[in-house]
Amino acid sequence: MRHNRTSQALRRAVALPFSLLACGGATAVPTVDDGGPTHAGPPDSGKTDVGPMDDASPADAPSPIDAPGLACAVASGSGDASDNPNSPPCCFVTFALIGPADACKPAPDGFLSNEQCTSLCPSNPWGRGGGGSCQVSSSATPNAVGTLRCSYFNCPNCQAGRRPEGLLPPLPCAPSEVASVLAKMAWLEAASIPAFERLVRELEAQSAPAELSDAAKRAARDEVRHALAVTALAEEAGARVPEVRVAPFNPRSLEAIATENAVEGCVRETFGAAVAAVQAKRAHNPRVLATMKRVARDEARHAQLSWAVADWIDCKLDADARRRVREARESAWDELLQGASIEPCAAVSRELGMPSAAEARAMALSLRASMG
Repeated sequence: MRHNRTSQALRRAVALPFSLLACGGATAVPTVDDGGPTHAGPPDSGKTDVGPMDDASPADAPSPIDAPGLACAVASGSGDASDNPNSPPCCFVTFALIGPADACKPAPDGFLSNEQCTSLCPSNPWGRGGGGSCQVSSSATPNAVGTLRCSYFNCPNCQAGRRPEGLLPPLPCAPSEVASVLAKMAWLEAASIPAFERLVRELEAQSAPAELSDAAKRAARDEVRHALAVTALAEEAGARVPEVRVAPFNPRSLEAIATENAVEGCVRETFGAAVAAVQAKRAHNPRVLATMKRVARDEARHAQLSWAVADWIDCKLDADARRRVREARESAWDELLQGASIEPCAAVSRELGMPSAAEARAMALSLRASMG
């Protein structure tokens, strides 16, 4: 049965990170400290991030925007990258402002509006990730110029969660790599709620077996709990979880439903269930560990549902449609493997138990081979 096959595939994939460690391969918990706190907290006023790179900025980083004549403007040529551009899941660049930070009229915690961030921050110099956020701060010296920190939102192994069609990019606010990853995890969990609610309606409209629609209803309830629990972790770490924004749903063909299920369920949710299970075994943050133990059990069940839906729909599609759905699933595996090649930073691996790039790729390849 597909249910047993999915469970067995997940068990094999989850065992891989620990077998790699036993064989002297990928390290489960990096020993190199990145300078960040053991538990992420709120940003310190006037303090830069985890320490500059050897070079002042990445070679391909764009020049900061020079906006003369504005009360809140960035000084030209002031960019200082505060993380390794080749690996982190969340990258920060700090710029000097022309004037004091309060000229930008920030919120009490220093964060600026999305419009201000778009105007002041350059596009992602690493070419990865979605939207970003920015925050200003000033030193204790009176009349001193302020600094602007632009953060870029990315998390290569945060693949859990069924993204609904029309999901708009997130705009996070987070003071650290750990907080940023938790914010995206919470955002993805919240985004899964409307995705499963839509799946319920579509399964019922297509006269699917009651056990499938009932399982999708249960999954939507699971995701409500997940979103609340992970949001609490993100907010404790000082992050603002982005609001989930979804374009209005329109009726879809059975092939379109099958394609989304193949990409978001059979690939992303299945891999996400494996990642959650790894986190549930080795996250150093005890609250994260407890939360992921509950999440991992539910996500494994969601993965099983995705493959059950795939089996049911497959029989209703013609040969050409089945081929297109299969091609979409294979492309999703390719995309996931590319994202999994980005190495998480040490704090994220340590606190959240995220697998390394080598581990994530091994897990994804194992699942792909087992499930097809």
